[in-house]
Amino acid sequence: MQAVDYFLWALQRFYERREDRYVELLWTAFRLVYDLDDTRKTPYGVYYTQKKPLTLAALENDSPGI
Repeated sequence: MQAVDYFLWALQRFYERREDRYVELLWTAFRLVYDLDDTRKTPYGVYYTQKKPLTLAALENDSPGI
């Protein structure tokens, strides 16, 4: 339970504070991050995987003028 809590905390820091160091540290353990709220390109959100990692640059590049 504590491990899951730490992963969720790292994602919360990433999205709310744009602090990516914890997600980067844990990224090799992530298999899938499903961003339901990012519906700019598709109505179902965005998937981030090992091949398409969740980074601040990925969020900024996908942002059309936000």
